[in-house]
Amino acid sequence: MRRLSENTMWVCLHIRREWQIYLLLAPTVTWFLVFLYKPMYGLQIAFPITIILALAFNEFVIPGLKKTAQTIVYLPHFISTVILVFSKRPALVRFCQRSSPC
Repeated sequence: MRRLSENTMWVCLHIRREWQIYLLLAPTVTWFLVFLYKPMYGLQIAFPITIILALAFNEFVIPGLKKTAQTIVYLPHFISTVILVFSKRPALVRFCQRSSPC
């Protein structure tokens, strides 16, 4: 049986002495794990298309072709942002009007 290091023994002793604090901390840690870290697994699965697209752009041999393809893919997002910024009506008002049932 191998001997525990001094730090490990100190941590075990501290946990044994202060077990009430760790018991009070357990629901908070559980809440964070369930509601904050578990949903991030879905984010990992949600973006494989963009990762595949980035890997495909990385494989282009001609630098001009790579930049042109990136511009074509990202231009619609850029144009919609510019239109929202320079719009006369605020975006929040327009969003509320569009999402209202009337």
